[in-house]
Amino acid sequence: SDEKRLLEKKQTALLGLERKIAALTRSAGQAPRMTYFEGAAGLKKIYLSMMRDAPKGAVRLFLRDEFVWRKEWEFIFKDEWRGTIQRWKKEKGMKTRLLINPSALEKSKKKFYDGQKDLTVRYLAREAAVGDFALYIVGESVAIMSFQKNDMAGVHIVQRNMAENMTRIFEELWSAAAKK
Repeated sequence: SDEKRLLEKKQTALLGLERKIAALTRSAGQAPRMTYFEGAAGLKKIYLSMMRDAPKGAVRLFLRDEFVWRKEWEFIFKDEWRGTIQRWKKEKGMKTRLLINPSALEKSKKKFYDGQKDLTVRYLAREAAVGDFALYIVGESVAIMSFQKNDMAGVHIVQRNMAENMTRIFEELWSAAAKK
């Protein structure tokens, strides 16, 4: 069936990505811990794992499009989810730096962002705007996610070298971004 072929194609692509990442990290002498996931449930699990494993004083680096404002993600604003995340942030003394698209939707959320504790937000340069995409970096953990409709997938990598390199990329985008 078409669905089976599409799934096989995704698996092949992810395995290819795994091999490329493994080759990049072998020289550092540290084998990465990698997890592939699909759907909102997979992302929840990965995000909770990243928060749980975050070192004290970590700065969460997030680059994302507007996916959090979609109906299927409204759970992140509910007390149960929010309470868990806020508790970990407080216990670990975490701060967050968020890069978002310079869209009308994101700009309309300025009051929300201003009300968040330990959050610094910048707007990506227009030419750097992302679509159906997020990159989360917390400590030695990196999550790269695609949010295409009915085709959400991602990879979670725990490896210092990968996190350091992705952080450098984030920092370049941060430097070029406009302050909120």
